[in-house]
Amino acid sequence: SPIREQIALAVSQENGCEYCLSAHSLIAKLAGLSPAQILAARRGRTDDPKAQAALTFALDLVDNRGDVSDESFAAAEESG
Repeated sequence: SPIREQIALAVSQENGCEYCLSAHSLIAKLAGLSPAQILAARRGRTDDPKAQAALTFALDLVDNRGDVSDESFAAAEESG
């Protein structure tokens, strides 16, 4: 799904995995994301509010090594 690939791109960028970025960029393209959307996802950004909540939460998980705040979890849950 596009949101899954956006998350994979953001996390791959955060982890500095060039192989993962290459693979997920191709998969994201096949999932219908434009080059601009792929680049934005690598930066943890999207125009879709639901996808943005997922990206923000995923990057929070990475940055905090799985130890996210109750507020972060609630924000992600509220966004669906």
